[in-house]
Amino acid sequence: MQTDSLLNERATTHGDFQENALVAQIIKAVIAEVSNGKLSHDMREALDLIATKIARICSGDPNTIDHWKDIAGYSQLIVNILEKQNEFSAVVPTGSGFCKCGNEFRNCPQCS
Repeated sequence: MQTDSLLNERATTHGDFQENALVAQIIKAVIAEVSNGKLSHDMREALDLIATKIARICSGDPNTIDHWKDIAGYSQLIVNILEKQNEFSAVVPTGSGFCKCGNEFRNCPQCS
């Protein structure tokens, strides 16, 4: 598929790129402002991708099922990580040399 053809096809589902970019950046700025550094890198990335999908829903075709599935998928990835961390922290005692996310070192940048 040629680039122009792909861009035209995406414009029908994703909306105008500049509008989409503006909406996404506004959402991402709000998330960054109110999260106060309490989000892990994977949570921030998931929210960035979700913000992009929300922008596509608002700027493009809100009936595009893939946008909604993608939001659910990014959310599920974080749920899986949190469940794994909870399972791990229930099994591994404090002071064992493992951090709460399961990394095998102390002072994990994700958990510190």
